[in-house]
Amino acid sequence: MSWKHLCGLAVKLCGGQEQFRKQANILRRLVKMYGLHDVEVMVRGAALLGWKDLRGLYSKEGIGRRWAQTAYWNREKRAPAKQTLESVAATLKARGF
Repeated sequence: MSWKHLCGLAVKLCGGQEQFRKQANILRRLVKMYGLHDVEVMVRGAALLGWKDLRGLYSKEGIGRRWAQTAYWNREKRAPAKQTLESVAATLKARGF
């Protein structure tokens, strides 16, 4: 993950370059506090939750940040299991079971 890629994700979340420019400092502060990888998880989680800006991630209590991370990791936990089951099913079908 690079800064440029993270900014691209944030622009998509905010809905455009102009809206992102107003909130770029929030992204910068989050990266300084949590690192690029954790902030990527937060931004992707916020997108899953349907949020349209970064302000929810920078709340004083950290509730928005935790919600976004939880949404992201819940989605990630489900995705690999589904792929594994499909591959097992495909293997069994290929062997005639």
